[in-house]
Amino acid sequence: MTTKLTALTFDDGPTMYSSRLQDLLYQYGVKVTFFFIGKMVKRYPKLAESAANLGHEIANHTWSHPQLIHLTDKEFIKELEQAHSIILDTTGKTPTLFRPPYGYITKAQRSIAQELFGYQTVLWNFDTKDWKQPNQSILAKEIQNHLESDQIILMHETHESSINAVNQVLSSTFYNKSNFVTTSEIRLRLLKPYSNS
Repeated sequence: MTTKLTALTFDDGPTMYSSRLQDLLYQYGVKVTFFFIGKMVKRYPKLAESAANLGHEIANHTWSHPQLIHLTDKEFIKELEQAHSIILDTTGKTPTLFRPPYGYITKAQRSIAQELFGYQTVLWNFDTKDWKQPNQSILAKEIQNHLESDQIILMHETHESSINAVNQVLSSTFYNKSNFVTTSEIRLRLLKPYSNS
């Protein structure tokens, strides 16, 4: 029987909670994908650098988290370019994945992201909506219900309850930690991108 894989992804960082999240992931030997906002990398460069040094996948989530569908092509390119540059300069890693804020992006923008930056646009299979769920136990249960089913799970590193839920999930002995992979790894496994293209 083929083992099912799960990619945990975290948007909107780095934040004041990133250090604890990275410590937890290191403790349990789990690698994830961080979709960083450029201006947050500027605010917390050491946390962005440490995420990369720990072997996590680093991806682009724009410079300032705007609604992309309302931007001109020039504004869109600037959002990607600024974030791309600071991620590369800070972490030494060249991002290859891009996630549009709120999941909204036009077909033309997807093409621009791919042609100018080589990005694959990646969304998710399951949105935890952790930003509006303060109960860590409920959130942990929702995550557990979607594990080991070839899922890309969307979370945020902007709320302490999200970090606590991750700890609750990873501390469970029921799940094989080797089943957690990065977004790129799960995409290679499935031989097709999880994107809106």
